[in-house]
Amino acid sequence: MGHQVVLHALSEIGKETDKPLIQELILNAPDFDSAEFRLISDSLIKSSKRITLYCSPGDNALQISASLNQGSRLGSCAPIEGFDVVNVNPVDSSLISIGHGYYSSRPLLTDIYQILLGVKAEKRLFIRKSFGSENFILRN
Repeated sequence: MGHQVVLHALSEIGKETDKPLIQELILNAPDFDSAEFRLISDSLIKSSKRITLYCSPGDNALQISASLNQGSRLGSCAPIEGFDVVNVNPVDSSLISIGHGYYSSRPLLTDIYQILLGVKAEKRLFIRKSFGSENFILRN
């Protein structure tokens, strides 16, 4: 739920600046309205040097939120110009099978570490190019 505050704040910062203030913005399965996000994405790109969005079409928590909020959620995977969109569904090993257990997976934590080191998506260890509704897929 922190995305509700942070994304709007960064959007406002992006409207006020010509150069990025944030090196790496990482969004991990954000429960944020996709249509609302499209309205602020340009200013987010201005406020951040690189943006990585981890998404999962199998995330049941996001599916429930989409139903309750009557709109698709950003973390459910959709292509976004200017973002590295990474589908993490293949690395979810949740024992209770709600599709929300990928947060602590080794591939995801390794990928975040590589992002913070400045490694481009195409060169990161557990990433492969996707031909689906995202740019990349995280694999085991």
